[in-house]
Amino acid sequence: MISSACALFSLKVFSIMIDPSARCPRWLIDHIVDSGGSISFYRYMDLVLNDPKNGFYSTGRANIGKHGDFCTSPSLSNDFSRLLAIQVVDWFLDLEKSGIDSGLFSLVEIGPGEGTLSRDLISAITEIAPDLISKIELILVEVNVGMRERQEKVVKNFRGINFRWSNIEDLISRPVTGVVIANEVLD
Repeated sequence: MISSACALFSLKVFSIMIDPSARCPRWLIDHIVDSGGSISFYRYMDLVLNDPKNGFYSTGRANIGKHGDFCTSPSLSNDFSRLLAIQVVDWFLDLEKSGIDSGLFSLVEIGPGEGTLSRDLISAITEIAPDLISKIELILVEVNVGMRERQEKVVKNFRGINFRWSNIEDLISRPVTGVVIANEVLD
């Protein structure tokens, strides 16, 4: 992980960080210097997580699970997905009863990690309401190539459900009808 010393962004303090004990990688130093010596915390987090060549998620180096860098409830068991599926089915049935004819109802997961939550949700929905599954489109919103590759391995095994990847901008310009699951990504 990136040293918290990298969070010091002023040019004056930054020159002290050239010392190797700060453990700030050269690529990140170069981004900060190229930005005039300071970057926002938002930009810092975007770089260390999503930079195409060095980001924690985008490179596919993230190790999610009990013995990994961190774990989430979907990486530990399908319990959360099974509980959430009950509510998602209720919402979709309510949309259907309301007379909204959108063709497909969208289940949008923003920041789907390795795709385990989506996989387990689709599995549980198939058990709870098998007639509903053909009316659902799974939309995964993922900015990182490394994580998308992991998701592709999971969703390629789905049967009877439409799925695709999208981005926030496309969802804004072409809204869908359905349910959005975002965990802490949009916080």
